[in-house]
Amino acid sequence: MTALNVLIYPDEHLKVVCEPVSEVNDDIRKL
Repeated sequence: MTALNVLIYPDEHLKVVCEPVSEVNDDIRKL
């Protein structure tokens, strides 16, 4: 997870940063 990936998320989605990248990508698709 890079700093740029972290910056993409609003505060309410910061918890996603702790998840595996594959799960994060799934969350991005849901947004």
